Amino acid sequence: MSAILDRSARRPAWRGAWAVWVLMLGQVAHATTWAAVYPYTQRTEGGAITCRSVPYGVRDGPAGLGETFVYNKGQLLYSIDKYFSTPFHTCGNGRYVVSIDFHVSYPNQVTHILDESGTVIREEENEPDAKVIHIYDQGVLLKTIAFSDLRVDRSKVRTNTNGGWLAWDYVAPELDGTTLQTRMAKHPAFVEGDRLCLIAADGQLIEIRIPTGEVVARSVAAVPLAQRADWNPPSIKRRYERVKYPEKFFLPSLEDQRTLEKATAGMLGMLVAERDEQRADLEVYLHTLMINRQGRCEVVYATVTPLGGKKPDGVLQGQYVTWIQQQAFETRTIPRGFSKFKYSGFLRLDRHP
Repeated sequence: MSAILDRSARRPAWRGAWAVWVLMLGQVAHATTWAAVYPYTQRTEGGAITCRSVPYGVRDGPAGLGETFVYNKGQLLYSIDKYFSTPFHTCGNGRYVVSIDFHVSYPNQVTHILDESGTVIREEENEPDAKVIHIYDQGVLLKTIAFSDLRVDRSKVRTNTNGGWLAWDYVAPELDGTTLQTRMAKHPAFVEGDRLCLIAADGQLIEIRIPTGEVVARSVAAVPLAQRADWNPPSIKRRYERVKYPEKFFLPSLEDQRTLEKATAGMLGMLVAERDEQRADLEVYLHTLMINRQGRCEVVYATVTPLGGKKPDGVLQGQYVTWIQQQAFETRTIPRGFSKFKYSGFLRLDRHP
């Protein structure tokens, strides 16, 4: 009997690149709620390199918009269009930034093995291909490394019951752990020279040459590290800023002091809905409205949907996005120390009676 492979892996939909504007087509899915994140400063390379990471989509989780500024002795070298919620290191006097994600999510990926009649005779789990290491060279993404490329023993990786989540950093034994094992768990990622060193869940020490992204050495971590009595890498320390944010669903007014709701109603020839929101004639969902300190829109991601189960109106959406890009917004609600901020909110409108 021959077997047929049916690869039914569901691959993740990654956020697209930074764009001037993104127009969403199709039915909107309301965003997952995340705890707010805050800007912070981190020092690396003996304190010579300072990085300030600023979130612009402060409640959007790991994929939220943001920016990280890299300074060498107070001089700005470059910035990266990303807020780093996961650990990262620098090397080469700030030239390279390397981020590591030890806790990653991935869709359940299963290969169905079928017989000639199309009946599933067994299932085989595919290797997760989540990108867990990102290397930037002077602010430009140079290399990404997938979890599967690291060749970590899957039997040692921690996962949740239903799959879809894994953690692959080293964890010291709960009982009778040695001082070295405790240090290994405290520092599962560290940089020496131009090498990123990772201590994986299976006890491997994986060494990656940062300028090339190439795995150059593998060993049992406890062996070489035990020979170095002084091995104790510096811990990553972040100094977070206390910032007051607008409410989660809040939209700024225009520069002429009109609320966006009233201005949108005027643009569409409608009225602000005063009845039950579920009975409004039209809903505008501004998932992303990025406004800079000059009051201009940098990114807009919106849907315009006639309520009552109908699909978004693509033509009206395009007109609305163009209109938004032409407006001047007030900037007083942009948080202190931010050059821009991402707002979100709903507008509900009625037709003229």
